[in-house]
Amino acid sequence: MRLCVGDIVDDRFEIERVAGAGGMATVYRALDRHTGLRVALKRVRDEDTEMARRFDHEVQSLAELRHPHVVRYVAHGSMATGGRWLAMEWLEGEDLAARLTRGRLSIEDTIKLGARVARALEAAHHHEVIHRDIKPSNLLLIGSSVEEVRLIDFGIAQTVRTSRRVTESGMTIGTPGYMAPEQARGETPRVDGRADLFSLGAVLFECVTGRPAFEGTHVMALLARLLFEEVPRLRDLRPETPRALDELVASLLAKDPDGRPRDAGVVARALESMDVDRGSMRPPPGRADLGHTERRLFSIVAVLPHAPEETGPRAEPQQHGNVRVTAIEQAVRPFGAHASALANGALFVTLSGEGSASDLAIRAARAALALRPLLPPSAIALVTGLGEADGKAPIGEIAERAVVLLKDGARHAWGSVLMDEVTAALLDGRFAVALASGDFVLEGEREAPAEARTLLGRASPYLGRDRELRMIEELVHASFDEREARAVLVIGAAGMGKSRLRREVETRIAAAWPDAVIELGRGDLLGQGSPFSVIAAALQHTARITAGEPFAVRRQKLEDTFGKHLAPDRQRHVLEFLGEMVGIPYPDDQSPKLRAARQSAALMADRIREVYVDLLAAELSARPRLLVLEDLQWGDAASIKLVDAALRALPHRPFVVLALGRPEVRQLFPRLWEQHDAQEIRLRALSGRAATELVRHYMGDRISAEEIDRVVARAGGNAFYLEELVRAVAEGRGGEVPETALGLVESRLAALGPEERRLLRVASVFGEAFWADALATVAGEPLESVTTMLACLEARELAFRRKTSRFSGRVEYAFRHSLLQEGSYATLTERDRALAHARAGAWLLAAGEKDPKVLAEHFGRAGDASRAIGYYVRAAEQSLAAGDNKAAVSLADAALGLGAAGADAAVLRAIQTDAWTWSCQYVRAHEAAQVALFLAEPGSLSHIRALGGVISNGLMLRRFDVLGDAMAELLHVVPQPEAIPALAWAFTMAMNTQLLTGQWASAKRYLRRMEDLSMGLAAVDPSVMAWLAHAQGCWARHVEQDLWDALELHRLSARGFREAGDQRYGPHAEIHVASLLLALGAFEEASALVERALAASPPGSQAVLLGRCVLSSIALDRGAIAEGIRLGEAVAKEADALDEGLLGLYARLAILEARVEGGDLDDVEPALVDLEPAVKGMPLAELWHTTVRAAARLSAGRADEAQALCEEALAQGEALGVVDHRRRVALGLVLFQAFDALGERGKAVTTLVHLKEATEAQLEKIADPALRESYLGRVPVHVRLCTLLETYG
Repeated sequence: MRLCVGDIVDDRFEIERVAGAGGMATVYRALDRHTGLRVALKRVRDEDTEMARRFDHEVQSLAELRHPHVVRYVAHGSMATGGRWLAMEWLEGEDLAARLTRGRLSIEDTIKLGARVARALEAAHHHEVIHRDIKPSNLLLIGSSVEEVRLIDFGIAQTVRTSRRVTESGMTIGTPGYMAPEQARGETPRVDGRADLFSLGAVLFECVTGRPAFEGTHVMALLARLLFEEVPRLRDLRPETPRALDELVASLLAKDPDGRPRDAGVVARALESMDVDRGSMRPPPGRADLGHTERRLFSIVAVLPHAPEETGPRAEPQQHGNVRVTAIEQAVRPFGAHASALANGALFVTLSGEGSASDLAIRAARAALALRPLLPPSAIALVTGLGEADGKAPIGEIAERAVVLLKDGARHAWGSVLMDEVTAALLDGRFAVALASGDFVLEGEREAPAEARTLLGRASPYLGRDRELRMIEELVHASFDEREARAVLVIGAAGMGKSRLRREVETRIAAAWPDAVIELGRGDLLGQGSPFSVIAAALQHTARITAGEPFAVRRQKLEDTFGKHLAPDRQRHVLEFLGEMVGIPYPDDQSPKLRAARQSAALMADRIREVYVDLLAAELSARPRLLVLEDLQWGDAASIKLVDAALRALPHRPFVVLALGRPEVRQLFPRLWEQHDAQEIRLRALSGRAATELVRHYMGDRISAEEIDRVVARAGGNAFYLEELVRAVAEGRGGEVPETALGLVESRLAALGPEERRLLRVASVFGEAFWADALATVAGEPLESVTTMLACLEARELAFRRKTSRFSGRVEYAFRHSLLQEGSYATLTERDRALAHARAGAWLLAAGEKDPKVLAEHFGRAGDASRAIGYYVRAAEQSLAAGDNKAAVSLADAALGLGAAGADAAVLRAIQTDAWTWSCQYVRAHEAAQVALFLAEPGSLSHIRALGGVISNGLMLRRFDVLGDAMAELLHVVPQPEAIPALAWAFTMAMNTQLLTGQWASAKRYLRRMEDLSMGLAAVDPSVMAWLAHAQGCWARHVEQDLWDALELHRLSARGFREAGDQRYGPHAEIHVASLLLALGAFEEASALVERALAASPPGSQAVLLGRCVLSSIALDRGAIAEGIRLGEAVAKEADALDEGLLGLYARLAILEARVEGGDLDDVEPALVDLEPAVKGMPLAELWHTTVRAAARLSAGRADEAQALCEEALAQGEALGVVDHRRRVALGLVLFQAFDALGERGKAVTTLVHLKEATEAQLEKIADPALRESYLGRVPVHVRLCTLLETYG
């Protein structure tokens, strides 16, 4: 029964309150009436025999101890009502576990705490008391001070003389994560004071690093880490740690008790003598350390007896028995396995070693099957994974996966051997593997013949791809003969022979067309997505430009290669922007277009697209060209768009694009060149016949037909697999042939010496290509040694020399297959990976690497966030400039994920704002702009971009309610000089917003402020002039109702964008000109202008949507109603998909107006009701909406309602102060018809007269006679007006 407040225990201790409770005991705060001091009184129920024994032992242990850092014993006894009690001193404070939740300790506090706990343990061990449960929650900090630490809870302590009596053999005693390995294994005779020292080491590790020494989501996985994994050194995680403390904690955490300090006194003295400051500065990592530890494949068999439940420090024993453990060890030893049994009955069998991954999995499977008859009903899991091969089995992560597999697969029958997907894939057909309830279950092993051993054959021939080769050859010949541009995409999985096919194509085309240019650009693993990287590589390949050459030499090569076919007046212009693409910049002091492009990401992308097409046009006029793009899965969207632009602009030229990539190309670049009828060739599996010929070529008559069939079957038609299988058999590694890429790679690497494997690991950090001096620098090896090893790797056909190099004066090597690079990279440890990327980034920077994406990736993977962020910013800006909005967003996200803050974060959010705006993702763009606005310095370029983003996206979303603060801020901002072009755009958006909402006076303020700030710069910066003219043109059209003046201003705007080379906003401006020509009745000129603008606009851009909207209106005005409605519906649908709120609305109103005029009134009224929320707050749209509604009512015979609607709308327009002339005439014509239908002829005629006068006033403003004529004679409302005037006199 529980004690109550006020109860008296032993006539001495008065209960005050419950302080804590557990399953078997309750702790109370009580008052010692003898001393007047408070005590902690622990009461346990004595019906549990084991708990009673432990309680008696705790009493005995504490009674014998007197130490300032051990909780003090007061008294103990039994109660008449049942139960036993123990009184100890009452301590106020928090335990160390609670303290560590707020962060790690200082080094000084860690040493102080460790020394005091060690002294407490020294006293306990002196009294032959072993605590066995040292952990943060059992260390109480009085007043939260480490100097006043108390060791508590001796509930599972033992004495040397009573250990066999208190602890049953095989029982796990302690807390997983802190207990010593010998405790976890239940090795009671070996558990002595050194077990407490191991636990103290785990506590000190956590104090220094802020994380537990051993972690796991499941107890069994945690115990596996405890048994097998080495804890990282403190100085690897916290470099300022004194060496002495680092070495002491490492010795305390030794798996073998003999490797730990001999007693607690030694530990205490070591801690007490430490100088916190001495040796705390860590030297740079030794060069020779890089890459000596590698990650290798390991397999484990995990066994949990009965139900796989969590077991804690009080687990009941599960005895294997010495005989059974011995039998288990004997059963798995033939497979090269090591068994470790835990006290709770769990078992871990670990396997590693040289050879293939398949061989490892087969040995593990046989070990698991051998265990089944030796074990009681148990859950068994077999898992394979990578771990660090440093001489100790690193099975922690793998064990975690095994335990998860066992728990998730608990529905299977006991004795089932569950496997992960990796192991299942590595096993061959000799094993019976079932897929049951989503899990792989190993059922047994079938008989299989042994594999023969043979020798290596000759170099590989070109076999098995004749059909694909013939298709490509015919396509190239047809293109060159008929002067028709073509594209072909070759898709195949890794190792299917794409590169071999490419080399054969190049050889044959070079022989057939000696004057043809064969240009090769490759995607790069680390530079994946970097704008223009693939095309830049192709241009550098053609010009033989390498990064390390002198700048003047590189520029001369560029000019000599690409300048000779260009027109003299275009040569300099084209070369300037080619230089931007390949990292050979030209000065811009004499080039306004180059200067303007460098200030605008969008402009730079458009200009590069223009000059690339110009270059190809000039080159193709001289000779045919085969552009080969290899490894397109690592390509970039900007290069894809350049090729698209070239194919679109040069359809009748001898130009072929041959792209090769893995299947993921289709996900990365959907609908790739579909509009150009690109031919896709998928490399299927090699036929059995071709594979057999290939094996016979290598092996000759030294391999039987049966063996060939087996190898061919296992290869699955993959050329690389087949080649590696033959190599494995020939080199004597083919006892069991590996079946996965990782297994193949590991078996290849296992045949190398450790230094050669290390060099390949270092090389893999660079991606596909690497250089000798780069490897020497990163690995810290002499160049001569590296060169010798590279020659060995070439001889073993693991690497080869490329004919050209990215860096001048350096031989470029490459992995023979990308799978070798990926496999080598996978064997790097996390520490080595970070260090190697740091050194690789530094080497590339010194060697002249110009691609910021590559540098960002290296420094990011190295953990150098500050440097990586800077390069990510540059890479994101480049992607934005290239029009690759998706890549720009992704790169910005990468930098933000590294912790970019302040000005960098503002730039990144501004980039995302622009990218999402240009992609018509207005909601996301608006959110990013709000964040950028908060982060940016007022007046900076990022700040202005953010202001414009908030306003423009709010406008497109029709969220006028959220624009107030940004609009007000824009009026008063003081811009930095470089921000004025962006400011001109922001003011244009702000003014248009006010015009749409009918705020004429406010719109005028923005226009005047824009003129004040930008007028001076407009004289020298064509882009600023263009935005100013655009804003003034909108004012003239919508406020002054002067179509002629608006036309002239928009033409000036379009000319300014052309001079600035801005092909993103240039087409947009041309479409505005076209819309004015439409309003003036010049339909043919307007249509031609729109078509030209659409051809120059990026797909999915705002300009495309606006252009299609104008084309719909042109069709409707010309009387092609069905076509106009079709185009309008397409615009509305696309606008909905793009979150666009204005053009979709206008398209729907135009469609409804056309339907009403044609007498189709079905569902018009409901559609108008649906549009009411959309037009609300936009007076001109409301006027249009009312006109359509009035016309619909009139057509329905409700002339009185139509009249009322028209008069109300006209009154609202007059009150507003400005009414669009065309809308006013359209509304007036409906009003005329309503009067006429109601028999009010006088009012009808008066209405016509007013419309005639208004139209004549507009006509007088038009200076061009042809446009005056078309305005009056072709605009539908004017044609109808003139007809009515003739009819009614």
